[in-house]
Amino acid sequence: MKILFGAFIVMLLPFVGMSQSADATFHTASNHYIHKKMPEAIRTVDEGLKRFPNDEKLNALKEKLKEEEKQNQQNED
Repeated sequence: MKILFGAFIVMLLPFVGMSQSADATFHTASNHYIHKKMPEAIRTVDEGLKRFPNDEKLNALKEKLKEEEKQNQQNED
């Protein structure tokens, strides 16, 4: 899973020209995700998207978190 996430991050590298604050938020949320702290990752991304609603990396991470959450719910059922 970490390798998959690493590939996901590499795909986002062309979008590095974003605001420092958006990048810092993305970095924090990504670390929460990697360490399986899903509620913190979701909260951090949501807060970042309030400030930077058009940030591509934050939006992509939000989608990834939604997919992960959906998969976890399916595994629990």
